[in-house]
Amino acid sequence: MGEVILHSDHLYLMVHLGSDRVLKVLYRSCEGRKDYSGGMNRYESVSELASTTAAERFIAKLDTLNELGKRQQQQQHNQAA
Repeated sequence: MGEVILHSDHLYLMVHLGSDRVLKVLYRSCEGRKDYSGGMNRYESVSELASTTAAERFIAKLDTLNELGKRQQQQQHNQAA
């Protein structure tokens, strides 16, 4: 089985079948699209995201990681200027 990957400038997300045969979502912060190691790996099983509330919390986590990445990039840009 393969995986599905979303790799943006500040967020790396992969949906894959774990070694325990459970469909999981791996997500972490990253610094650009060539950053394949990024921040700390975090995992959620897809079944844990089945409820609307859990899915909304997960999306909020992703949004927070993305916003942190944008702020860090802006700070680096300002320091270089």
